Amino acid sequence: MLLQTAKAQKAADNRFTHGGGDLLALIRSAAEGLADAVLKRAGDIRSSDPESSRTDAVFLIGPGNNGNDGLAAAEIVANKDKNITVRVFRPESLVRTGDKNADTLEKRLNGIGVKVFTVDNIFILQDTFASLIRSSCCVVDCLFGSGFDPERPFPEDVSNLISVTNAHSPFTISADIASGVSSDTGATAEAAIRADVTVTFGAPKPGHFILPGKRLTGELRVSKILITEGLFGVDAPECFAKADRGAVRALLPKRDPYGNKYTMGRVLVIAGSLRYAGAAILAVSAALRGGAGLVTAAVPFSIVAEVTAACPEAVRLPLGNEDTLFMTGDHVDMLVDASSVSSAVVIGPGLGREPETVEAVLSFLKKTRCKKIVVDADALFALASNSKDARALFEGKEAVLTPHAGEAARLLSVEPSVISSKRLLSAMEISSEYSAVTLLKGNDTIICGPSGRYTVNNTGNTALSKGGSGDVLAGLIGSLLASGTGAYDAARAGAFIHGLAAETLSEKSSEYSVLPGDLPLAFSELMC
Repeated sequence: MLLQTAKAQKAADNRFTHGGGDLLALIRSAAEGLADAVLKRAGDIRSSDPESSRTDAVFLIGPGNNGNDGLAAAEIVANKDKNITVRVFRPESLVRTGDKNADTLEKRLNGIGVKVFTVDNIFILQDTFASLIRSSCCVVDCLFGSGFDPERPFPEDVSNLISVTNAHSPFTISADIASGVSSDTGATAEAAIRADVTVTFGAPKPGHFILPGKRLTGELRVSKILITEGLFGVDAPECFAKADRGAVRALLPKRDPYGNKYTMGRVLVIAGSLRYAGAAILAVSAALRGGAGLVTAAVPFSIVAEVTAACPEAVRLPLGNEDTLFMTGDHVDMLVDASSVSSAVVIGPGLGREPETVEAVLSFLKKTRCKKIVVDADALFALASNSKDARALFEGKEAVLTPHAGEAARLLSVEPSVISSKRLLSAMEISSEYSAVTLLKGNDTIICGPSGRYTVNNTGNTALSKGGSGDVLAGLIGSLLASGTGAYDAARAGAFIHGLAAETLSEKSSEYSVLPGDLPLAFSELMC
């Protein structure tokens, strides 16, 4: 699905009004969806407990169209369900003058007996206000909308209002996006609303799917508005969910019915060490299941037998002799030669972090002429150790870097908390700095190209929270690259298939028991 940025939303609104559209009518269309969520919540409470005293709907109103959506929704609720007591509050610091639409909507509310109260910090902190929220059927958050910048400081009364709401609200409904969350990046301010339901208008936003904003979104409902066309700008970001299987299938390379093992793509997997033989097996197995015609396992001699037993279809390229436990500089020239006849290279799973291995990885990346490379795991560690020269390594190549948050932090020389709080911006920075496609792993896996184009992958579950899952993903992406898919599409298709494989297998067993080694076996029903 396409995602709507704040810029695209503003442009769509401007086109509507400049084309003669009535802004109040547009606000009303958005408010209908928000009001429906409130009415449904009240109806659900009555169904479960006909004697419930939870009859208040508390609206928190901010400036701009998001606040106006809330005022219009409050009017709709008050008119449609006389059993709901609508209470509307606006924090003192967010009072704005000169908004004619807000004045009109407030007068309408006053006309049906609903007053909009301006509340100061003292009132917000009183237990009477907290008690009012606790006893309500829901709180409707309309403080900030899609244009919110989490870097700007919060007024104290707003920060306290959000804290009191999160602490006492039995059920919170946010308009468009939870207040305190950036709709474009998912980054959050120090205080942010924790919604149970978010009703977004027209189209979903990136911040609904990117952490930490994703965690605060709750159930996402997309409400139709008067604008139905032109909701997205050029190169709109995307989110891949389970329903997008057909779109992802179109990204996979076409199979030549007259092809052979040499024309279907050749993958060189440089992986493994005595301690991490399993990582090599998982990466090779995924590459074999991902569609490539030939997969070569370049592994230390000491684990060749294990890899061969697990993956007999792979070509063996032993590194060193029976005493060789890990990759060293002595193996680089042989690997460079092997990569020259390969369609793609996967390097990193289970290599280890011995100084000799780190130097060997960097030397290989400098010397290889293979244009398609997946850099994973311990190869990312090596890359981060020499980041000043890293960009030159991938210029003219189609490289995919696959870091988790800790590896991303090393690549950017920042604390992991920075990555966690600014995941999209971090992925973009890595792609720009290293001139490569970045696949930042997580519940909100982000795939970003050097141009800034990005996709959020929404498939997967906790079955992937096991050591070895990333090795499978690297092998799959390498196979897709070798088969002819471009780096950006290979990364996002790989992330989708990898995540959906975990979901599919979990339906048959459970998220607890699915193993990384099971994942390649599920590719067969997902890549058809």
